Formats: sequence, C-alpha cells, structure tokens
Amino acid sequence: MKILQLLGIFLISMTATLASCSDDDKPDYMDLSIKKVDIKADGGEITLVCNSNVKYVVNHSCEWLNIQNAVTEGDATTFDIKVAPNTETEERNGRIKFIGEGIAPKSFDIRQFGFIPTGISVTSITVESNETSAKFDVLGEGAWTAVSSNPDYILTPSSGDGDTHVTITFPENTGTDDITAVITVTIDGKNYILTLTHTGVKIDGIIAEWPINQLLNNISTTWGTRELENKPGFIDAYIEPLTGSGNIRYYSCDKTGWTKLSGYACYVQTGGKGDPIFKTTLKDDYWLITGGLASGMDIPSGRKIRFEYTASITKDCCPYWIVEYLDGNEWKPAIATNDITLTASTGLSGDAVSHSETVTYNYKFEGAGIYTLVEGEFTLQNENKNVQLRLHPVGQVSTGGLYIDRLSTNCSSRFSAQHPHENGTAVKKYEQSIKIEFAD
Repeated sequence: MKILQLLGIFLISMTATLASCSDDDKPDYMDLSIKKVDIKADGGEITLVCNSNVKYVVNHSCEWLNIQNAVTEGDATTFDIKVAPNTETEERNGRIKFIGEGIAPKSFDIRQFGFIPTGISVTSITVESNETSAKFDVLGEGAWTAVSSNPDYILTPSSGDGDTHVTITFPENTGTDDITAVITVTIDGKNYILTLTHTGVKIDGIIAEWPINQLLNNISTTWGTRELENKPGFIDAYIEPLTGSGNIRYYSCDKTGWTKLSGYACYVQTGGKGDPIFKTTLKDDYWLITGGLASGMDIPSGRKIRFEYTASITKDCCPYWIVEYLDGNEWKPAIATNDITLTASTGLSGDAVSHSETVTYNYKFEGAGIYTLVEGEFTLQNENKNVQLRLHPVGQVSTGGLYIDRLSTNCSSRFSAQHPHENGTAVKKYEQSIKIEFAD
C-alpha cells in the first residue's frame, strides 16, 4: 500500500513527496507515462501518470506550468498539469523532474509553440504620390482571401494559406487629391481591414516667376521696342516666365479717335534692365499676368496664393490702380479696396474740363517714377488651370491732377527689375521679380 504526500502542489515551483511501502519482491522503479509533449500556444491541460514504488519528489521552475491536482491509486499517481497561453512569438520549453530515492531521476519535457498572430501585419499604409507599390503580410495558419476596393490597386497574391507576403501595385497618383484603397483580408470568416492612402502630388513653392533682370535678352526679343497700331485687343508682345508656365501680356483699349499729345500713340519699349514698358496707358487698358505650374497641373481650390511685383508709372498716368484675380469666372480684388473721388478742372491738353469720378482701388503709386512694391495674398475658391492677375488704372485723372484727355507717352506703366523706393529714395538694386507662389 502506498501513501501519497503532496507538499505545496499549488505553488509555482512544485515539490511533491510520495511515500510507499515497497514489496520486498519488487525492485525499485519509477516510470512516466509520457516523456515529452508539444502543446499549442494557447495552452491547455496535460495528464501525466507516474508509476513508482519509491519515495520521490516533483519539482519545476516554470511560471507557466501549474500542477492542478494529483491522485494516487496504488503505485500510480495521476498529475493534471495546466499550461498557460504563450503570448510571445518564440516557443518556450519547460521540464518537470521526478526525483526518487536510490534510482535515476525522470524528466517530463514540455515544448510550447510561440503565439502565431492571425490577421494582417499593418492596418494602414501611406505612400507618396510617385510610389507604385506597397507590401504587407497576412498572418496566421489558415486559408485567406483578399480584395481591394479600388480596382487600380492590385493584390499579388490575392489568396493563400498561412503566412504570406502580399504586394499591392498601382499607378502613380498624378492628381493633387489623396486616393484611398481599402484592402479586406478574410481569414476563417473574419475580416481584417487595411487602409492604403496614396497621397496626392504636393504642389508648393513658386508657381511662376519672371526675374526681370535675368530675362533681359528674352524680354528684348518677345517684348521689344516699337510703335503699335491703335486697334483694341492684346498687343503682339509677351513675356515668358523663367519658372513655371504662362506669360505677361498687355490689353490695349480702342484708342481710335484719341488725339495724340505728342509723338506717337501706342508704343512698347524694353528698359535697359529688361523692364517691359507700355506707353499711353488708359483706364480701360490692363496688364494680364498668367502663371501656371510647369507640370501643367491645375491649381487646386482652397489654396492660398501670394503675388508680388514692382511697378512704376509716369506723370500723365492715373496713380490709382486695382489688381484683381480670376476665381472661376469672377474677377475679385486681390487685396483690400478703398474708394476715392477724383476731380479735375483742366485736361492734359490744357483745355478746361469739369470732371469728377468715384473709383475703387487697392494700391496707389505715390508719384511718377516711384518704384512701388505691390504684394498680397488671396485664396482660390475654385480649381483653376492657372492663376491670372489683372492690373489696370481705375481713373482718368493723372498724378498731377489733370484730366487725361489726350494720348501721352508720359502716360505709361512698367514692371521693373529695380528695388522699390525706400522712404521716397531710389534703391539701385536690380533683383525684383514678378512672382506668383503658394503661400500655405
């Protein structure tokens, strides 16, 4: 008859002592029903039987093993061993030792597999506009399938069994808006979602720029110096940008019937530093600056645009001007406006007149030959192929307070490479550009 004595069977490090009354006719022995076992990561229970006719102790040092119960019948003791789940991806090994008096010890080895994640390696991926592929892993041991919400985003492979590397291929995103593809991976009836964001093209910096001094040779060719006809419309002269696309042109109103004060009626001239000049600028004339991206992409809505240029006028030109931008089909003031009433009692011709007009303007030239920096910001509400700025005088009263009733070569306007006047003093630097850029 054997007597089982268990000591601390619920401790993490287990020691059990078994005592028996051995038969003189049986040799001392100890056997285990199993020597080793493999168990899955989620754990479970193991039943082990130790047959012995000698006293022995049971011990181990694994926190994840727990002997729940031990029941003895004769020489056989049945142990119920609980194995905790393995939350790590690496496998682990444990050993329970049975040490008997006067005989070789016995060992029971347990190998528990590492945790195998089931699902997908990532739930979101962001790629740049010029990228054309991305990767993720399907995790687990079961069969799986995957589908993309966007047919342009192709999965290779789109099904498999067990751990698999999956490649997503797609064309470049040439637009400015982000593109989203939702990848749904189904494993054993459960869906796992991956969201891929393909960012739009980032358009920042300068849209178009005309560094006047650097463009001297080009401007001399495309703008030139010559007398023009009086017919209305855009004159056959232009300036192309160094950066971006577009041009600068001049719209001349119908000057038929106007009397020339002296010399010629309409004239274009290129200054020594490349300044484009138009002589006989009237309030129905305008400069048109068109700037676009070199890539040909549209300018998206909601973007803040900044512009700047330096300009000057001569003494017979109106000093009050407005700069507007085209938003969709509507011209809007590019900077804040003011109203003023202009009056004149004498014309450029010397004739007596009685003239009064209230005009809306958003910048003023402080005098003839004063180089003035004009700059501002606005936000486009509509997507546009390019940015268009329109600049024109708003009145028919000159800087000297005379009514403009004759065509005068002293009624001219220009963009300039020269640095703006500072406190009324000319600054002989020639670094000024006509520039349109993103401000956000």
